Amino acid sequence: MPSGISETDIYNRALAKLGSTRISSTTQNIERAKVLNDMYTNVRDSLLRENPWNFAVKRATIGVNATAPDWGWDNRYVLPTDFLLLLEIEDYPPYNIESGYILTNTDTTIKIKYVSRDPSTAQYDSLFVEALACKLAYEACESITKSARKKEELWFAYEQAMQKGKFRDGFEQDPDERIEDEWVDARR
Repeated sequence: MPSGISETDIYNRALAKLGSTRISSTTQNIERAKVLNDMYTNVRDSLLRENPWNFAVKRATIGVNATAPDWGWDNRYVLPTDFLLLLEIEDYPPYNIESGYILTNTDTTIKIKYVSRDPSTAQYDSLFVEALACKLAYEACESITKSARKKEELWFAYEQAMQKGKFRDGFEQDPDERIEDEWVDARR
């Protein structure tokens, strides 16, 4: 479910986990806001790449780029600007991702499903918000609290939040199609 939360709310959730005082905005000129600002984008993007959160999944149709790769593949396709992680290409052609392009031998448009870095914080799942706040607190812990023990506690809280988030997020999609093979058949 979308959380309707702002970046400031996420920062304050992380600061609460650190036992620190709240901020009024992410642009506030105080040390704890600066610390969180410096790491927010990277921490958010790493969490989005770590799990294909349903709220961040998008689909796109991409046309062939005019410049072909030098060798190895017939065509290349420019990745969307908000691209973080490729989940699927329709019809599953062989491909590589290199330097902002999908390289493949497909010669028509391709349809992709991917994780986007672009969703509004208002669309964030509440369990993602919890994991993000825990990870931000963990990353900022030494700068703000100087406590190694607190950092250890925050890592445990982060792992728990991710486990819950992945578990619940997984219920909101069809299970992957099972691939039958000799090993699976032998186990029956």
